[in-house]
Amino acid sequence: GIPFIAIDMPYGQKSICESKSSDLKENLDVLFELVQGEPLMVGASLGGYIAAEYSIRRPVKGLMLIAPVRCLEIADKIRTKVRIIYGKRDLVVSLEEMRRLADATGGELIIYEKATHPAYLDEPDRFKKDLLEFIELVNL
Repeated sequence: GIPFIAIDMPYGQKSICESKSSDLKENLDVLFELVQGEPLMVGASLGGYIAAEYSIRRPVKGLMLIAPVRCLEIADKIRTKVRIIYGKRDLVVSLEEMRRLADATGGELIIYEKATHPAYLDEPDRFKKDLLEFIELVNL
């Protein structure tokens, strides 16, 4: 019962989105066009970085980031509630990076012990619980 927009990042082999672009500006332009109001942004990997960039430019209720890449570059500009999900078996980003991101944003870091980079796919029930908890926390 929670409305959402799912942005399918075009780098995955199973991605069916068109047109495919990993260009930050193009992806942000799509979000600026689609998103109304002050959303809770949820993004994984590159999508986490794009969600964080969006939050710097437009107001959001919060950011739930799943092993975001490149976010340390902009962490000092993020001014919203942040929850970071990290799979301890992630081979793309390090736990140290996620700890530094949590510290820099005043965010909460949740570690999924048996998960890899897409922790939400490895532990979907736990992710749903954590997401619903965060939705409540930001009063969405």
